[in-house]
Amino acid sequence: MYLGRIVESGSHTQIWHRPLHPYTKALIDAVPDPTRRRYAAPLPGDLPDPRSVGGGCRFAPRCPIATEICRTQDPALRAAAAGHHVACHHAAPALVS
Repeated sequence: MYLGRIVESGSHTQIWHRPLHPYTKALIDAVPDPTRRRYAAPLPGDLPDPRSVGGGCRFAPRCPIATEICRTQDPALRAAAAGHHVACHHAAPALVS
């Protein structure tokens, strides 16, 4: 969830091993892991004021893959695989195994 909007849902395995939304990926990358020598860089930009969220994807101002459609159209939560849903214009469908 980002600024009160569900951006991705699914089972633990789907979310942890095949995250599709850029925010989900950033959250997972931010988990401390003593076996890694480097850690994920913080997301760019400031957290927007949730009281003044405009149109488009709420994550677009901080998203590394945002395009014009992201800034103007709020993506619908859509099925990417059985039981796995994502709200992103650019998220690739999950590989079903």
